[in-house]
Amino acid sequence: MSEPALTANHRNSVIWPELWSAFSPHRSRICRTLCSLSRGPESRLCIWGSGRTTDLDLIELVKHFSQIDLVDLHPTVTKEALIQRGFAQHPKVTAISGIDVAGLSNHWDKFKKSPCELNLQAVINSCRDATIGLGQYDVVASTCLLSQVLRNAYECVEASGLPHSLTQEYFPKIFKSIREKHLELILEHTACGGSSVLITDLISAEALPQMLEPNADLNRLISTDVVEGNHFHGLNPRLISESIGNQVIAEKLSQVQISSPWVWNAIENQYLCLAYRLNRK
Repeated sequence: MSEPALTANHRNSVIWPELWSAFSPHRSRICRTLCSLSRGPESRLCIWGSGRTTDLDLIELVKHFSQIDLVDLHPTVTKEALIQRGFAQHPKVTAISGIDVAGLSNHWDKFKKSPCELNLQAVINSCRDATIGLGQYDVVASTCLLSQVLRNAYECVEASGLPHSLTQEYFPKIFKSIREKHLELILEHTACGGSSVLITDLISAEALPQMLEPNADLNRLISTDVVEGNHFHGLNPRLISESIGNQVIAEKLSQVQISSPWVWNAIENQYLCLAYRLNRK
């Protein structure tokens, strides 16, 4: 399975015209979703995994939100993108770097230095207790970030040299912990009555070429191929729904809506995406 490259590659900070054009339908889809959730001119928006912002229509978003915080782990990608786009000094837009929204970077570093079952279990335990220091917003959106977090977890464990039987036992536990904590955290930073949005890519066209066929039935592909196992690590839609139904998460929700699927053209590959809208009580 071919998954999106991590935003850690700072050479990817530049937004070239072909990339901007290719992202247009994906960007419009995300923009419509986020703007529809604004609760008025004073609404605050936080984007997790902002990267180089090619999936964000900031010109439109600033019309609907008084504060837009763009959060990314890496310190230069988003800031350089805002300079290129003319938003570096915009009073409504702020790049917040160095925030590990997964809360696991240090624990994976420790595991890689000393890979063993004890430290692998420690990562899972740490995931359950993870917190981050952001405020509360009317809308919090995770934009195709979860696939990267899960991919990083998979690669750390796969490269550890631990026995195959052990890693296969732990992968479902790790993915479940990360998935549920990610949902808990975006809800935790969403104000009462506001909305959390999980926008995620599920699989690439390299692994599921049928998604690019004319008049492809994307819903059918999800309910058959994707749900039956052809998906990125930890991103079976059935398991995402189970995580949303977890008692700790479900008790905070008044409504859950799942969008129709769409294809994101990222030039180097194409990805099948869904958006989960979680309304906070």
